[in-house]
Amino acid sequence: MKKTFSDLIKKLSFTKTREEEPETTREPEVVLSTLCSSSGRSIGKIRKSNQDSLFSSIFRISDHDHDHELGIFIVADGMGGHSNGELASELAIKVASSVLLDLIKNAEIDLGDDNVVFAAIKQAVTQSQDTIMSYGKDMGTTITLAVVIDRRAYIANLGDSRCYLTNGDALEQVTNDHSLVNRLVEIGQLTPEEAKDYPQKNVLYKALGVTGNISPDLFSRELKPGDRLLLCSDGLWGCVNDAIIASVITSNESLQNRVNELIGLALKAGGPDNISCILSELQTC
Repeated sequence: MKKTFSDLIKKLSFTKTREEEPETTREPEVVLSTLCSSSGRSIGKIRKSNQDSLFSSIFRISDHDHDHELGIFIVADGMGGHSNGELASELAIKVASSVLLDLIKNAEIDLGDDNVVFAAIKQAVTQSQDTIMSYGKDMGTTITLAVVIDRRAYIANLGDSRCYLTNGDALEQVTNDHSLVNRLVEIGQLTPEEAKDYPQKNVLYKALGVTGNISPDLFSRELKPGDRLLLCSDGLWGCVNDAIIASVITSNESLQNRVNELIGLALKAGGPDNISCILSELQTC
C-alpha cells in the first residue's frame, strides 16, 4: 500500500471508484485511427478506498503542416493513508495531463524534437511535484506516463508503477522500479525470489511528494503496428507475473476484454492492493 488523508479529492474532476460501484470499473474505450486504448481500475479485495488514478487521451493535432496522432497515458498510485494518497494521485494526474495538453495544443513544443518532448514531460512532472508539495501534507504518489506521437513513445516514471512494451510476443519492462527491494536486487543483496517476501518491498526511494531528487527516468521507443504499451500500478504486476501479462495483452481479444482479464487475474490472486492499468495498441481499431 502507498498511504493517505482528507476528502478534498472529491472536488476534483477525475472519477474515482466508489464503494457502490462494481469491483472492476470499466473506463470508456478510446479509439482513433491507428492508436487505440482501454483502461480499467479496481479497488481490490482488501483496500477500503482506491488511491490509484489514471488518465488516457488520444487526439490529432497539426504541427507545421503535418497531422500528428497523439496519445497521453498516465497512471499514479498514491501514498500516505486513505485521503492523502487519493489526493496525491489525483493531483499528479490532473496537473501532469493539463501541462502536457496545454503545451501540445498551444503548439509550444516541437513534436518532432525528442529533447523538446522530454523537456515538456519533465515540466509536467516538476509542476506535479510542486503542486503536491504545496499542500504541506504527508503524501506522495508514483507516476508513470507515456506520450505517443505517431510512431514514437516517450515514457517517464517515478516510483514502481510500470510501463511494459510488447513487440510481437516479447514483453519488455521499459521502466525501472524505484523501490528499496528492487535496488537490493540490483546490487545483489537479494535474489528475485527473496524479494517477493521482503517485508519492506513497498518502500520507495523516489516518488512525487518525496523531497530530494524527483527527476524521472526517461525512455523512448519506436513503435510498429501491433505494438502494445501497458501502464499499470503494482496492484497488477505484483499479482500477475510477466509471462501471463504478455499472454493476455498479445491475445486477439478486444482491448477492453484484455484489460478486464488482467484485472480479474489480479483479483483472483487475492487483490491485496488497488489495481489500475491502461493498455494501448498501435493498429487500425
